[in-house]
Amino acid sequence: MVVVAYGEEPSQFVRVTYPEGDCRPCRCAVIIHGGFWKAQYGIDSAAIESLAPFFVSKGYVAVEVEYRRVGNGGGWPYTNQDIAAALAVLNGPALSGGDGGTSMGGWVDKDNVVVVGHSAGGQLALWVCAEMCARAAAADAGAVGAALRPALCVALSPVGDLAEAVARRLSDSGDAVQVYMGSDDPSDARYKDADPAQRLPLPLPTLVVAGGSDEDVPADYVDAFYHKCASARSAAPADVPTGPLAMLVVKDCDHYAMVNAGSVGWGEIFASLEAMLV
Repeated sequence: MVVVAYGEEPSQFVRVTYPEGDCRPCRCAVIIHGGFWKAQYGIDSAAIESLAPFFVSKGYVAVEVEYRRVGNGGGWPYTNQDIAAALAVLNGPALSGGDGGTSMGGWVDKDNVVVVGHSAGGQLALWVCAEMCARAAAADAGAVGAALRPALCVALSPVGDLAEAVARRLSDSGDAVQVYMGSDDPSDARYKDADPAQRLPLPLPTLVVAGGSDEDVPADYVDAFYHKCASARSAAPADVPTGPLAMLVVKDCDHYAMVNAGSVGWGEIFASLEAMLV
């Protein structure tokens, strides 16, 4: 395992685990934990710790992202800036591989980077994938330097529609989105930038997953977000980039079972992920 800071704050780092043997270049799974953007839910306390070992066992390089959250310097836009900076590490030479001598660029197949986010991390995954695709398009046009374009976004019980989450008062305290955004008014201009539901259509292949018994981010909320995505994709002009879109509802799966690599639900999710990663 290699830990690399992408900023000066204690929560600005990525934790990278390489598969055994030399599979270079390997697929890469970027894992973004949830916790309703709150500082008390960090990389080791967000019920997602089994995913990195699982991906590594399947031959992926696993990149776990830690970031500033509300209560330790985060919130919009700082949390999102951290996520983008963390993904930018994949384009740089900072990380060493399992043999201690090769750059991460030699290990990661940059055409096969999967971004997996859970709950609030699902919102961050959707946001950063759209952001990275926009940066990559600008790079293609010669406006900026090289940028990473993820191959697939996997949004697990994502808080994908911030305005609707405010209306439903999602989270234990009912105000997580409002605190994260610094505003309880979804018409505020900052929501237009932060809310995946207001940045449609999704510009890359995306798998949206709901848990049939999820009480934290209910399946009907996730389904409604998916249908917004599908409608925007269908209505997009020919010159607007879109990607394949799929929805998976995992029966009898609660909010945490879907990020438990030992669960039947995760098996379904991984099979769908692999089918979309072509």
